[in-house]
Amino acid sequence: MKYIKDQEKLIEVTNILSSHIDDEEQYYSAHISIQIPSRDDPIVKIEKLFAVANREQRGSSPAKLLDAYNSFGEGFDELIESIEGLDGEQAHREILKWLCSDKVSRTNQKTANLFLKWLVMYNYKLDTLDWSILEPYLHVPLDVWVTRLLGKEYLDIGTDEYNKDFLKGAVPDLSMGINKYIQLQYELGDVTSMVNQPRIILDELWLVGRLFCNYRNILCDSCWLSKQCTNPINPIDR
Repeated sequence: MKYIKDQEKLIEVTNILSSHIDDEEQYYSAHISIQIPSRDDPIVKIEKLFAVANREQRGSSPAKLLDAYNSFGEGFDELIESIEGLDGEQAHREILKWLCSDKVSRTNQKTANLFLKWLVMYNYKLDTLDWSILEPYLHVPLDVWVTRLLGKEYLDIGTDEYNKDFLKGAVPDLSMGINKYIQLQYELGDVTSMVNQPRIILDELWLVGRLFCNYRNILCDSCWLSKQCTNPINPIDR
């Protein structure tokens, strides 16, 4: 593999994360439910879910968020028509490509992948599509915490090539091409499938970073991955 040097450790991490899936679902449910009323119809819920995913981007101004929300709403019905009848893999590819295109303003792969994960997690069914068919094909949102924790300073699962390509502070995007972004997604999926887990389980690394690493050592002993981490005591360089 080009980017994964320690498959056994990644399998171990995957198994630990899968044992905490209820914690993740509770966290997101509390975060999302207060922003999306249950009385809304599915289309309205999906539009609001996209807005919430966009608000996760640091530094996004209200004007940028409104641009993204409006462009999403204008093209969503057409997108649903275009993917009707496709299998899960094809539908995922077309939706992700649309979300990250210039048709949807200011949306990167992190926002797009997080939004798609939430669609599957909350399973807003439409007449033409059950979002659960996307689950096996979901990509891991490559945000700062996911890439850091896989890197050399923490879990040390990635190769030197991984550290060079993905540990640059910025959120990677689809323009990295087949040899980078997509190649990493393939490799992550190949490893997680060995223990019958979907690739998206690795997004829980974000929650690990949010719950434990943000507090600079204080919660290292409580971290789910403290035994796998190579750097449990040194503060994060910011």
